Amino acid sequence: MEQYRISKYNPIYRDCTGAYKKNEWTAYSDIGNIYDGERFTTEQYLEIESKYCNAIITILKQQKIKYFQIQDLEMPFTLKEIEKAFCEKGLEITESQKRIVKIIQENQIISIKQIKTYLTMLLRECFWCVLADIEGKSYIDVGYDYYIHLTCKGIDSQMISNLQEQGIYVEQIL
Repeated sequence: MEQYRISKYNPIYRDCTGAYKKNEWTAYSDIGNIYDGERFTTEQYLEIESKYCNAIITILKQQKIKYFQIQDLEMPFTLKEIEKAFCEKGLEITESQKRIVKIIQENQIISIKQIKTYLTMLLRECFWCVLADIEGKSYIDVGYDYYIHLTCKGIDSQMISNLQEQGIYVEQIL
């Protein structure tokens, strides 16, 4: 299995220690803040969030992974708190997102058809968990600073190039 760091962060802005040096937003809570003289908007956030979800789904389909188990679930917020936080940033909470907050539980099995909604909620820091494929060979961990860590079989170089063209960077962690 290989480990990858998937993000919007272009590796050319990393220093020799791997630290990212460009000042960029790192969470949906940064909507409205100023970066490089420009206000970070809800629309910009949603565009990147969508790219992340689509990138992960593309990789998972290539890997032929269809089902995941929720592991190490942490639920720090109530639905009411999530709705308030979303509203403050100009984000809507859908009925399917509300349902997830109400029903999510440890060891729950979800399908790839549901993964986009779960990834959205993880990227928005509504809860935290590891998504493990049911065979226990691949793992998705949405971490701090808008990174997704993925453990899986190797991702082919053409897919990595295609994602990079879309502004999503897939870096193998050694």
